[in-house]
Amino acid sequence: MLSIRPLTTSDRQAYLGAFDQLSPESRRSRFFSPKPSLSRKEVDYFVDVDHHRHEALIALVDGRPAGVARFIRDESDPSLADVAITVVDRWQHQGIGRALTRAIARRATEEGVGRLRAHVLGDNRPALGLVALARTTPRRHIADGVVEVEIPISS
Repeated sequence: MLSIRPLTTSDRQAYLGAFDQLSPESRRSRFFSPKPSLSRKEVDYFVDVDHHRHEALIALVDGRPAGVARFIRDESDPSLADVAITVVDRWQHQGIGRALTRAIARRATEEGVGRLRAHVLGDNRPALGLVALARTTPRRHIADGVVEVEIPISS
């Protein structure tokens, strides 16, 4: 059974367990480069969120981590937030990415965010599929193989 809830500092081990279940390709898609491990500082940043400026939600299937969605508000424009969604390989292509997308958009709206911005590798078909479901198109190419999309969200 799928549940989605706010990530807390007590989820540190679950977060690391989810990272360990990502294939090298999934890690490259999320971090845009090979990422064999996370530093302690990175883990602290990813799990110690304030749930207003930086929100993170964890998806659990039968109590085990299946994915994480997060937004981080743009400091110069609080109505805009960068978003990232990661689904553990075992649970990809089963609707968890869509569920996390809806949940993080809902949380963003509750916090007064009106637009989500994502940076996506051009070969990341699952992420681009989620963009297509949002009925938006890539806004611009920002680097070799990376596109930026901005998705308006509404209450």
